[in-house]
Amino acid sequence: HHAWWQVGWITDYLMAESEIRSKSGILFPRGFFTPKVGPHQTYGFKAGKVYNDSAMLTTTEKILSVDNPQVNYIAAKGVNKDKLYIILMNEQAQKTEMIIRLGERTSAYKNITIKDQAGVTIASKAIQSQIPLVLDSYGLKVMILD
Repeated sequence: HHAWWQVGWITDYLMAESEIRSKSGILFPRGFFTPKVGPHQTYGFKAGKVYNDSAMLTTTEKILSVDNPQVNYIAAKGVNKDKLYIILMNEQAQKTEMIIRLGERTSAYKNITIKDQAGVTIASKAIQSQIPLVLDSYGLKVMILD
């Protein structure tokens, strides 16, 4: 019965980090869950925003894999289901490199846009199966697939 609050605390951490690092550019509404052990905030019951686009949180299963364990990520689908947002965060005090491999749930998307922590577009291109990416110290980038 302890697994639920551990998942809740990890989710709280990831959501708070994405909100802080993006200066509230990435923001999802919170609820509150009071189980027998480990009260925590809950997410995913209502659309939030990723740099002014409405999106719903989704699982990352079959969406991507990242070859660097120091990189955390969360995913959200546009409310119109036309875009997929992947929020990547570096947990190291130094710059880090990674290779992102897209999974089968991304096969319908053709283009990728990469935004920095401030929501500024830094790259746009056709999707590749492997995407090299560099994140600054405790940095955040958002990949938008459409």
